[in-house]
Amino acid sequence: MALSAARAAKARRRRALPAVAGAETSSVEDRSTFTAETAEMRHATPTIPRQRRCQTIALAWLAAGAFLLVLGPLDAHDDAWGWTPLFWLLLAPLSLLAAIHPTWPLQLLARVLRAQRRVARAGHRASALSR
Repeated sequence: MALSAARAAKARRRRALPAVAGAETSSVEDRSTFTAETAEMRHATPTIPRQRRCQTIALAWLAAGAFLLVLGPLDAHDDAWGWTPLFWLLLAPLSLLAAIHPTWPLQLLARVLRAQRRVARAGHRASALSR
C-alpha cells in the first residue's frame, strides 16, 4: 500500500513539472510533442563525421605549426628544447594525418615523383630540340 502511494506521489510530481523550463504545460501530450520536435531538430542538424573532424583539426594544427616555424619566432631546433618545436608543430599533425588516412603519404609521394618525371621529360625534350 505504501508503495502504490509513493508511485502516485511521484506521478503527481512528474505531471506538475513543466516539460520546458518556463513553460506552463503539465500534460503528457505536450511532453511527447516536445520530444518529437526535439528529435526532428536533432536529425535536421548536419553532423560532421568524427574522422573528418580529426582531419580538419590536424590540418589546422599543421598549418598553424608551419606558419609559426616559417614566419614566427620559433626555430625548428633550439638549444633548450632540441627538436621539440619541430615535432609538435609539424611531425605530430603529420603522423595524425597519416594515421587517419594511411594512403595519403603514398599518394603525395606518387605526385611528387610524377612531377619530377614530368620536369625531367620536359628538360630532356628541350635539350633535344636545341640540338
